[in-house]
Order: sequence, then structure tokens, then C-alpha cells
Amino acid sequence: MSRYNKKISIIIPTIRMQSVLKTVESVIAQVDNYDYEIIIVGRSVSAIENISTDCNVVFIDTDIQHPPSQTRNIGASRAKGEILLFIDDDCEAAHGWLKNSLKFLTDPSVGIVTGKVVGKSGRFFAKCVDLNFYLQQGEKERTLERFSSITFGIRRAVFNELKGFDESIIVREDIDLARRVVAAGYEILYSPDIAVIHDHKRDSFAKLLRYQYKLGLLSGLSVPFKHKKGWKDYIKVSFKDFYLLLVLPVAIWSTCRQMAGIFKLERKVLLFLPFIFISNLSYQFGVLRWLSLRAE
Repeated sequence: MSRYNKKISIIIPTIRMQSVLKTVESVIAQVDNYDYEIIIVGRSVSAIENISTDCNVVFIDTDIQHPPSQTRNIGASRAKGEILLFIDDDCEAAHGWLKNSLKFLTDPSVGIVTGKVVGKSGRFFAKCVDLNFYLQQGEKERTLERFSSITFGIRRAVFNELKGFDESIIVREDIDLARRVVAAGYEILYSPDIAVIHDHKRDSFAKLLRYQYKLGLLSGLSVPFKHKKGWKDYIKVSFKDFYLLLVLPVAIWSTCRQMAGIFKLERKVLLFLPFIFISNLSYQFGVLRWLSLRAE
């Protein structure tokens, strides 16, 4: 008999054909006695159909490489489960990931459940990347205002109510969804018992800077322009034509905010502080470039 009376759809958007195998294996190790399906979505994924002999693994080919928001929506639209669990293709689900995700989704007040993101690499600059996820670290269960789409679970009814991800937002689509979840009266619950091992491979200073710049370039001010809620959104939107003046203050503010949270978890955080600040500065220059392209 199933230990959970609802069908579960585990959705893995992929652009990494090599690493997704480990993701699938880590999930399959936890699905015994559950009514489940694993949906792998991406460009030309049918080429890896021998990834598993499990008949519950479904492959959805896309004609092009879509943005993450659209890829996840495609997976959700084909899903048959009442519970949707998402995990990225550069992650491995730690022991208890599935069971603990389901446990919290039985609470109707919880809109999204998310968990700990643990970096696989111990290299210094990889750690700088990992510390950007401090909101999803720690050993205490708590509610959050935002989450990372690296790993999360949501009931299909809530996902449909909110019409899924906004496909017009290329990056930071999870922040947009988080705002809409909270506005709809649901909680975003973090639990350290839900964990994934994240092998992002951003383990050098150059990779860190390129990654942050690209994030800024792709995300820009899409979320503040859409929501225009709160003083941070107001300042960014109001001064969009003079954003060069905000690059340094926003990078400083972002770093201070991060440090306040990280210091509770990582006492050696001061060693990383200069590099995290520079990476935040790189992100803001990406936002600046996004604004200039938008104005052309």
C-alpha cells in the first residue's frame, strides 16, 4: 500500500544531459511504494531515454531550449500528480528529500515547501556561490518570503491557481512566484530535512563574476517592474534612468543583507565578504546592461 495517497509528479528541467542521470538516480532511490512519475523536460531529452529502465520516467522533448520558467510550466502541464516536486538537473536529492517534502505539503496553509541547498564543492569560490543561498540554510524550520527553484514542492491546485511561473520573466522567476504565493495567503516553508546536493561547478573567481553578471543581465528589474511593491521596488523603478548611481549602493546593501543572515551560519564569512561584494557589483552591472538594452 502506498504511504501517500496522492500521485506525485517529480519534474526535472534539464540542459545538462550528463548530470541529470545522477539527479534521476537520487530520486528513484526514494520512490518505493509511492504513486509517482518523473518528468524530464528539455531539448532533445529523448536522446537519453536509456537513462532509466523505470517505466514511470517520462521524457518531454522541446524544440528549443526554453527559459527555466517555461520549461517548468511545460513539465507541470503534462504532470498527472496532485503534488508537484521540482529539482534541478545539477542536484542530487539527499536522503529524506521526497518523504519530508510530502509531509509538509499536507498542511493547506503551506503553498510552497523548500529545503537546504548544500554545495558539493569545497573550493573557496564555490563557497561564495553557496553563501548566496543562505536563506535556504540553517537547522531550524521557518517561513520565508522567497525560495530558490533549485528544489521546491507545491500542490498542483496552488500552482494552477497562480497560473504557474510567469514565462515573461527569464531569471528570478522563483522570486516572482514567491511574491504571488505570499500575496495569495500561503506560506513558504523551509525545512532543513529537505536537502539537495548542488554541483553548480562555479568554483573560480571568473566563473563567479560571469555567473552573477549573467543573472543580472537576464533578470534586470523584471520583478520590481511587475510588482512595484515596497520601498526597494519603488527606488529601483523610480531611478531606472539613473541606475548607474544605484549600482554601488545596491551592491553594498545586498552584501550587508546577505552577511547579516550568513553570519549566523558561517562564522568565517568575513573571508568571503570582499568577493561576495564584488560578485554583487557584477550582478548590478548586469542589471544596468539590461536597462540599457531595454531602452534601445
